[in-house]
Amino acid sequence: MTAAACASALFLGLGATAPAAPHQAVPAAARPGIAPAALTANDLSLTVTVSEDGTADFSADDTPGNDSGAKNGIVRVNDTVTYEV
Repeated sequence: MTAAACASALFLGLGATAPAAPHQAVPAAARPGIAPAALTANDLSLTVTVSEDGTADFSADDTPGNDSGAKNGIVRVNDTVTYEV
């Protein structure tokens, strides 16, 4: 018997009834008496930027299907995107 099955059997053995539907998670902000924590200056942050969004061989322009350089701000099929974290 698995741990979950044991816990369920014990729960039902104590006179409880099984729930009719699976438990739905409730966000902390929606629970009475629980407020989300405020951000402080010491909180972590993450910055992600695109360092390249084109794939060589480069073309003279950015017309459909072409990339003028490694970072032209346009991502198309078969372009490789490189992120800097």
